[in-house]
Amino acid sequence: MAYHGAMHGFFDHGNITAPPIVDEFNFLARGLRAGDEGAFSGLWPSDRTAWRRRRQKYRSHQRKAGQAQQVLAKLETFKGNGDAARILGYLRKIDPYVFEELVLLVLERQGIAVIRNENYSGDGGLDGAFVHRGCRYLLQAKRYKGAIHAVHVKDFAALIAQREVQGGVFIHTGKTPKDGYRTLGAAGQITLISGQKLVDLIRGKPLTLWTGQTG
Repeated sequence: MAYHGAMHGFFDHGNITAPPIVDEFNFLARGLRAGDEGAFSGLWPSDRTAWRRRRQKYRSHQRKAGQAQQVLAKLETFKGNGDAARILGYLRKIDPYVFEELVLLVLERQGIAVIRNENYSGDGGLDGAFVHRGCRYLLQAKRYKGAIHAVHVKDFAALIAQREVQGGVFIHTGKTPKDGYRTLGAAGQITLISGQKLVDLIRGKPLTLWTGQTG
């Protein structure tokens, strides 16, 4: 499940209709469910250690994705006065990797093709990527308890500048200053999503991408 290699190939060759990671990920999933290690002999070297490492990473993603589905189901029960605050408070307490998977799952439910990283850590500030209306975007998901960290957004902007993408989406559970959408978002064609915007996205409001936001 060499996500990083697939992701780089996806960006370099501009294949926006069928990202290589999709077929590779599905193939890996089918083989793992069947318990068929031999099925991978033509795809990877016969190094069983490397195969098992990929299997462990896949199952780790599988567990986190399952937990993300449970969190979404829980959030659907939060209704009535103060429901948005309850949702945000709950998200701030969950595992940060589960939050990453939750964001990716929310996008997938909107029919958006997402690309996952192989590892949750050591991603250099990148939590994934996706294709929206024929354009490529990078994704960063941060579980904050307080205010947004401006340095994280600036680092993300620098990463966007290094890739051939349309822009990026920075989703977080913290608070964004009044002028944060304009000053931070304009740093590198970044869409900032937090607070009520995050709650709306989770509840199925279509993803809207823009720059130079005002609030």
